[in-house]
Amino acid sequence: MSKRGSSQHWSGYEKKHFKQLVEEEDNSFMSQFPQSSSINPLISTQLVEEDMEHLSDNEALDEYSEAVWEDILTDIEKSYECDCQGQSSELPKSNVKKDLATDLAGFVIRKGRPTRDTTELLHILNDHNVEGLPKTRKNLLQTPKEKIEQRTLSGGGTFYYRGIRNSLQTRKHLLADVGDVLLDVGIDGARPFKSSKMDLWPVMSSIANSQNIRPFLLGCYQGRGKAKNSDEFFKEFENELLELYRDGFSYKVRDKVVQKKINIRLFMLDSPARADICKIMSHGSYQGCPLCKFTNKVAGQKTEADDQEDEWKGKVIYSNRVGFTLRTDETFRDRLHPEHHKPEYRSKRSVLEDLGFRMISQFPLDPMHIIDLGVVLKGLEFLVRAQNVSSLVIDVDKISERIVKFDRFRPSDFARDIRPLSDLTHFKATELRQFLLYGGIVFLKDLVADHIYDHWLLLHVAVRLLSNESLTPENIDTAERLFDKFVELYPSIYGEDSVTYVVHVLLHITYYSRLYGPLDSFSCYKYENFIQKLKKWIGNAHDPLQQIRNRIEEEDMYNSSSYTAPHFNKTDIKCNEKDSFVALKIENQAKPFKVVTIYEQNSEKYIAVRRCLNLKNFYTAPIDSSAIGEITYDVLDDAIEHFKSADIIYKYCRVPYGNIFVLMPILHTAFHAFNS
Repeated sequence: MSKRGSSQHWSGYEKKHFKQLVEEEDNSFMSQFPQSSSINPLISTQLVEEDMEHLSDNEALDEYSEAVWEDILTDIEKSYECDCQGQSSELPKSNVKKDLATDLAGFVIRKGRPTRDTTELLHILNDHNVEGLPKTRKNLLQTPKEKIEQRTLSGGGTFYYRGIRNSLQTRKHLLADVGDVLLDVGIDGARPFKSSKMDLWPVMSSIANSQNIRPFLLGCYQGRGKAKNSDEFFKEFENELLELYRDGFSYKVRDKVVQKKINIRLFMLDSPARADICKIMSHGSYQGCPLCKFTNKVAGQKTEADDQEDEWKGKVIYSNRVGFTLRTDETFRDRLHPEHHKPEYRSKRSVLEDLGFRMISQFPLDPMHIIDLGVVLKGLEFLVRAQNVSSLVIDVDKISERIVKFDRFRPSDFARDIRPLSDLTHFKATELRQFLLYGGIVFLKDLVADHIYDHWLLLHVAVRLLSNESLTPENIDTAERLFDKFVELYPSIYGEDSVTYVVHVLLHITYYSRLYGPLDSFSCYKYENFIQKLKKWIGNAHDPLQQIRNRIEEEDMYNSSSYTAPHFNKTDIKCNEKDSFVALKIENQAKPFKVVTIYEQNSEKYIAVRRCLNLKNFYTAPIDSSAIGEITYDVLDDAIEHFKSADIIYKYCRVPYGNIFVLMPILHTAFHAFNS
């Protein structure tokens, strides 16, 4: 009896692994064929708040069950039979094989299946007489055989540069609606293995003036620890960018040559990467603020030598006010604040500065690290620590109960549940963002001291104002005043030594909103998602840059032949407790309704709805909550009303509070033109 067909008893781990693998395979194929559904998706718009788990690709089983895979094959065959009914009595066998190979390639790429798993699956399919399929993953995905060119850096480690032109060539079919190409560049560190000190520093990019193209890799550093001199990252980047500035980017569409100009909009970096790339003092130094000149205080002893060597482990205390002198692109270029620059760069310029980039305005503060992973996390940690202080009236257990109760009402737009505060140390950035923008002000209501709650409201309103896609100069001015008040009051609530870097720079974040718009337009979220994907591409520690390049080539080959545009997650309106509350445009005002039925009449989409009654503000300071669309209701009207789907202007997140519900516009659905 063959190894795969042998009878055996499986461990609990093996059963769980196989169940997950079978479900993924089955769903991947079945999703491609028509299925009955009681409710059709109505609304489609890009989901901003997407998130990815870090999943290990190193787990592979030694043996597979023939019976399990027979079930998969049966489902695949049935799917193809159903798909072919009504078209022809018999589908040529060669077409089935071709489609199956394409489907398998798509499954492996989307799910990031390891080489060993994929090769084993191909062996099983061949054992079942599915002819024409390759026997290995490399042949299925047409993995390139040639070795990549890796440059060894002077301080150790290696660097692979893929390039702007190569990356755009594989996406040229998506550039038809893009004028001149405006690129954003993101750089961040990652450690793919917990048991290894190997670090990756990918240089990523995205097209700022296109929402249809996901981030892609320009180059990547690999070594033990970060690179000694980040300027070495940009050697090839500098040469290629100068050529693109001069000649532009050209590609062929049929027999026509298309020419596009290339420009860099901004660089998205966290604070340590910004200091390293821009060659400025770190955020833990005396002159650490990148936007204002202010000599920080310190908790503990610190010397000038400590500041320069970045070895001091104490705490730097920032001001809760803006410094008297602001840093600008001009003061940076002219070195008017030499103490802000690293000593060796006080008389010379970095590679990016030599390329003409504006080192203040083109290097924005990152909202994800500053607000979500910074101020929000810092505030929640304080609440958990201070729960036994009677004067603060903090009931962490009841806050967690409200968080758990919210899961019943959490819209499908949100990729994650918010976990109880007992799991705070494991919170992801998206959980912290969701807490701040949506449920947090309801979870905390009446369970923390009034002055703490009012302080949270300042941050909540300011960030929601800056996160709105219809951002106006008036909203930015309001948010700036709220941030100023929030930072001013911070030491009186959290302690005199509590104003750290992430708190202080809230005073400056509106500067970048005036330049670039909503916070998401210059946030690192999209690059964090890409980094998690990049980690999945690395199966082991042997030659990780080669593995990354191979996965990119496989993905590009499949996407260019199978897709006209990348697949984005969608947001739906459904007749359930989570996804049925919407705002409709009634006499030029947004009114809340619950959708009870979705139907079609005369080729137009309609919805049957019940009106939300007894609308009130949830809070009246610092502004009326209704001014940013946040309202409460307690009952629904019994009467059924009918509207066109085109009247929907956004979708609500519904959060329970006692006997009422708080409705909050889901920001990424607001002010979109919804298509049925």
